[in-house]
Amino acid sequence: MERLATCIVIVFWLAGTGSAAAQSPRAGGPAPGDDPSPRIALDAALAGNLARGFVDREMIAARGILQGWTGPWGLYIQPYWLYGRVGTPAGKITTDNEIYVRTGVFRQLEGGPLFLYLVDAYDRSLRRKIDYRNLLGGGAGVNLYRDKTTSLLSSVGILGEVADFKLRRLENPDGTEPIELDGRRYTLRWSVRLYGRYRLGGGKLALTHDLIVIPSFSDPRDDYRVLFFGAIDAPIAKGFSARVQADATYEGLIVAGTKHGDLAVTFGISYRNEWAAKDPPAASPPPR
Repeated sequence: MERLATCIVIVFWLAGTGSAAAQSPRAGGPAPGDDPSPRIALDAALAGNLARGFVDREMIAARGILQGWTGPWGLYIQPYWLYGRVGTPAGKITTDNEIYVRTGVFRQLEGGPLFLYLVDAYDRSLRRKIDYRNLLGGGAGVNLYRDKTTSLLSSVGILGEVADFKLRRLENPDGTEPIELDGRRYTLRWSVRLYGRYRLGGGKLALTHDLIVIPSFSDPRDDYRVLFFGAIDAPIAKGFSARVQADATYEGLIVAGTKHGDLAVTFGISYRNEWAAKDPPAASPPPR
């Protein structure tokens, strides 16, 4: 398993050395916890990418995950914000202003690796010209492998989507006239997810990856989304780590004039902490 995780690190590092275009992620959420004791955990990161030269560009990404567990139940909230500007002869132009909020509930089934979940994901995108988009649904998953250094799981689900593109036109996959939109667009989708967390080098490096594929039931060949998040953390102080992260998306059905795929590679700082419920003090022995 550690060899597999090391290979993922190498592939992720090679991908991160290329040029990147800013784009909001749709992945990177938490997974069912390893420890069933009551606790609250926080994972926050602030990263950016500054380019000067032929391209005058600046980008900042802020991500947070707040989750709580008690017994087999888990709840999490994951907000994300990405903002980017590029310099032009006429001045700075905002190219990205992405907001994404995911909220979920997990229920670990007793006596096995299976779990159930409900999730709601809201996003809006300046780059993709989406006024708002909301996914709501649920499904089931399985912990494929888990030990002190590795957690690997997969899940499937069914999601209902409502999206508002502000009467914009969608690019027609067959290359003919664009698809005219009249108000909101409703879509029924299914999803497949592969999520992993690894600790390498005796805990000196932490690797996280999250891959989600979300096709529609009516047109899975053309109307789909592929979402990826990956991060490598190296500890620098108690709770703090240096981070390099990549967020990538590819959408089959897009607003006319936008791009199908995007990749954002950013560098920054992450912070993690966990607060667990303390056991009550042992009862004092009765006096003799």
